[in-house]
Amino acid sequence: MCPEWTKGTCKLGKGCTFAHGEKELTAWNEHLERMEKEMKKKSEEEKKKKKEKNKDDDSAVKNKVSPPKEDERLVPTYKVEDLVSRLPGVTVTSEPRDRDVSLQVPLDSEGENRYSWSLQICYESSVTGHLQDVVLLPQYHKCYTLSSVRFNCSVKDASGMLRSVTSPDTEELPDAYHYPVKSHLRKWHGSYEVEIVVSFSTLVFGNFAQVLVLDFGKENHVAVKMSIEVGSQEFLQEFREAKTKLTLDWQLWDDGSREIVKFEPKQPSVFNNEHLIAKYKLPRSEDIVPSPLLEGSQGLSKENYKDVMHQLLFAEEFYIRQQIAR
Repeated sequence: MCPEWTKGTCKLGKGCTFAHGEKELTAWNEHLERMEKEMKKKSEEEKKKKKEKNKDDDSAVKNKVSPPKEDERLVPTYKVEDLVSRLPGVTVTSEPRDRDVSLQVPLDSEGENRYSWSLQICYESSVTGHLQDVVLLPQYHKCYTLSSVRFNCSVKDASGMLRSVTSPDTEELPDAYHYPVKSHLRKWHGSYEVEIVVSFSTLVFGNFAQVLVLDFGKENHVAVKMSIEVGSQEFLQEFREAKTKLTLDWQLWDDGSREIVKFEPKQPSVFNNEHLIAKYKLPRSEDIVPSPLLEGSQGLSKENYKDVMHQLLFAEEFYIRQQIAR
């Protein structure tokens, strides 16, 4: 309570830091209590959030260091010479059949341009082995993705009739580039029919190529090539004309596509500026001013070295003047 207000002499009015009356004092105390409760509640919420965050971080670390599952494998890499267009016992068809497609769109098109193929792969696992990996090569455009895959395996029963032993359900693959075939799909020996859907989407014009690799665990792997040209009528026409002038091939670049040449540093010579030395040779003996002090057997001594040095300086100066006068 303000002591000056009780005397009726407080001149600060509303600017006073003490309460003017019991009612104002009660209001101030209630306000302080609310502030303390809010601060306490906020502090507890922050502690709770921090605790949850630490818990999530610990969980993420555990997940990160946990050993990979059986069917989770690294994306394999392939060499050019190991990719073949066909493999004995493996039949590949697609719908649509044409895997070299042109998509003509209006010049002012703003939406995504989409396309997809449904690939059917048929093989006898006893002949070809099991399909182990399906990979879209990273050397090519990322606008191709694996959308779904479906396995169907038929084996002969005791009566010789074929019966399906795998689930016909389709497994969706959201924007995948690698599909490692699960172990339970590789345990049967029979006739396999695999359906793989490859999707394409882009917002820009151009030519987009991709190779789908079917890895059966052999030395060679089946490479299914796909290509899409996207553009307006004028763009596609110009592109076709330019393409006829080029030699196009499907050779992939990998570690074997380069030649490594050993670097052998040049041996340093005694004179790095040989052309300058050839142009500015050492003076001939007849161009040097003879020093009579060095004639005979007198030689250089403590008594004559000053005169000899002066004579050499004169000889150098004479030679330099001759060079400048040329």
